[in-house]
Amino acid sequence: MDSKEFAAKVRSALRKQGFTGSVRLGPGSAYCWVHITGTGPQSHEFTPRERTLLESLGFAVGGNLTLIAPENINRKFVAEKLGFAYEAR
Repeated sequence: MDSKEFAAKVRSALRKQGFTGSVRLGPGSAYCWVHITGTGPQSHEFTPRERTLLESLGFAVGGNLTLIAPENINRKFVAEKLGFAYEAR
């Protein structure tokens, strides 16, 4: 599974759980990193509901961004938490 497929699966799984924020690939050299941002009024900060949901899934939530690293171990952990299979290429 490449980064684009992985980001799409994370996005879909979070949407099913009611997350309304953004899930996208990082810009430039950070392309393999998955960036998750919220829908808050200032700088895409997380709303309390979004923050609670992400924290309940094991994400370390910062002010307005949480990341999923490109390493396979991190992606496998996230996939297990969100309930989909992850196979590294």
